[in-house]
Amino acid sequence: MGIESILTNYQVGVVKDESLIYPKEFSINLDGSLPSYKRIEEQIRSVIALSLNTPYDDPLINTVFSGDSVLIKPNLVFHYKEGGPPIECLVTHWSVIYEVAKLVLKKLGNNGRLIIGDAPIQGCDFKLLTEKQTPLKEIVKHLNSFFHVSVELVDFRELTSEYKSALLVNKSSKIEHAKEIKLNNDSLLHNTKQDIKRYRTIDYPFKLTRKYHNIEYHVFKLNNYVIESDVIINMPKLKTHCKTGITASLKNLVGTLADKQSLPHHRQGSSSSGGDEYCNAELLPYIESKMWDIINLTKKYSLKSFIYLLLRIIKKIFKIFGKVSDPLNIYGGSWYGNDTLWRGILDINRLCFYTDKYGFLSENIKRRYITIIDGIVAGEGEGPLFNISRNTGLLLSAENPVALDAVSANIIGFDYNKIPLIFNALKIKKYPIMKFDFNDIIIHSNDKILNNKKLNEINYLFKFKPSKNWVNHIEKE
Repeated sequence: MGIESILTNYQVGVVKDESLIYPKEFSINLDGSLPSYKRIEEQIRSVIALSLNTPYDDPLINTVFSGDSVLIKPNLVFHYKEGGPPIECLVTHWSVIYEVAKLVLKKLGNNGRLIIGDAPIQGCDFKLLTEKQTPLKEIVKHLNSFFHVSVELVDFRELTSEYKSALLVNKSSKIEHAKEIKLNNDSLLHNTKQDIKRYRTIDYPFKLTRKYHNIEYHVFKLNNYVIESDVIINMPKLKTHCKTGITASLKNLVGTLADKQSLPHHRQGSSSSGGDEYCNAELLPYIESKMWDIINLTKKYSLKSFIYLLLRIIKKIFKIFGKVSDPLNIYGGSWYGNDTLWRGILDINRLCFYTDKYGFLSENIKRRYITIIDGIVAGEGEGPLFNISRNTGLLLSAENPVALDAVSANIIGFDYNKIPLIFNALKIKKYPIMKFDFNDIIIHSNDKILNNKKLNEINYLFKFKPSKNWVNHIEKE
């Protein structure tokens, strides 16, 4: 298959193995050699081979070549916090990243480079996550010792912060390895240009989002490691998501941005007033949204904290006097009616496919691509940060991200036709990310229920609990 097969390959590989268990720790063997997590390695080889129709012994035969710059893009969204969900259902597990990295490094031989990188949310402690809570930094150190090409672990973010009493403080920025890529009128956000002043990005000042999206242009700030890559290996965690319904292949590429302010999350206001932040035109969500605008624009912590305290008091007063009638209690576009975020996510996927190494959009696909989803332990409920662990034993893979997300949704009991991020991908004409119909998608699997079945022929394997504001709006009937 050529590089354009990304758009036409509708095959999806699914491995279901309930015996798959994550290792508890990473340690070098007594003889000094690298460890092998054999069962995970075997099933990674299997799922890639199933999706690409390649040999088990060399599943990346047409994907990675000596001399390539390869980007592995895991989900490293946030560090573990006491009282929060287990790290296993929050981020791509280090053992899955490690075994894929070994496959890549064997293909690179003595020439090329491997980047393992992500842009977590700005409050993520990347050092804590990669050095204490997972052994990713140690893994990269040993991979550099055993293989003959450079391996780097990179935090893609320009802006990082710390949480203090639910507020982001001590913001620090760095000059990032990034380029601003213009989609302009070809952006899917262009259809909402009349609402540009409503664009909001959670935890960022709205004025900075307008720097990237305004009446004149639509721009996304993409990390140069992405632009310089020959291959992207997308490695999401299978989870439910409060704003997009599901986070799998498509959503995971948000972490290729250097500046998350270049991705609008929602349009301020109720759906009846032209926004998509919340459903009903009520006073409390209006007040809350406006006060968060002020909090995000305020630099001094004492003032920020006072406004936040005032907001909490107002919310309690409304609750006491029964002035909250919206049963969903939506804030920040976290519901099935969000009509903004899916547009930006699909735009980012288009940029990852079509941006050349100079930072310009091309008419042709510019890099090879595959997704390998870690669903061994998946996340249901209030994702992406407050999921509940669900042991599924799943690994999923595909060359095309839309095909993979549609299958992933079906397997966990969701209807892809009810997920705008998925069904709208077929409508893209310029810089498309699929050139087939959903009815074409076929699954190859070690599971007899799934093997050689078309997408619409399969029923769910699991019934995941959706995020609360998607209940009765995403499930398969």
